[in-house]
Amino acid sequence: MMIDSLQDLDAMFSQLTSSFRSEIDELILK
Repeated sequence: MMIDSLQDLDAMFSQLTSSFRSEIDELILK
């Protein structure tokens, strides 16, 4: 996968972080 710009990397990273955070929240709340 090619990364064209820093913005793409940042967007991808924030998406990963938010999905990871929601997974963590589910584990904590259970």
